[in-house]
Amino acid sequence: MDASALTTYKRYILAGLGERVLYIPDAYVSEVVMVDRTYVLPMPFYHTAVLGVAPHQGSLLPLLLLRRALGDTNALVPETLVVVFLSVSAPLAGAALVVDRVLGSVSQMPEQPEAVSMDEVCAQLPKLLWQPQRWYQRAQVS
Repeated sequence: MDASALTTYKRYILAGLGERVLYIPDAYVSEVVMVDRTYVLPMPFYHTAVLGVAPHQGSLLPLLLLRRALGDTNALVPETLVVVFLSVSAPLAGAALVVDRVLGSVSQMPEQPEAVSMDEVCAQLPKLLWQPQRWYQRAQVS
């Protein structure tokens, strides 16, 4: 068999975040599902980007509203959430990303100015995202 025929193709899942397009390597995506907001158990002492946890295949996964995590404080929470469950190889393994919509998939990295990669998103996340805010603020005062 010819070596050029053995080329592997990396695919990207495209997701809408307001005006931006997030591209996630397909190896990072476990599945994409719609979750009713009533199934989300809120976590009030955490960052506003952490919507809460939702049951998925026998475990509870934290839901991260990416628009809020990236600084969009006006991001609304719809009745039905579009959730991207991340695989164990993803940088945020064990979490699920709430996006506005899934746009499709492509075989090469998008070169649009509004496109952001998963690595860029991870670099922009607040440092204390997974820390309980109330306890952290109390510890800072003491």
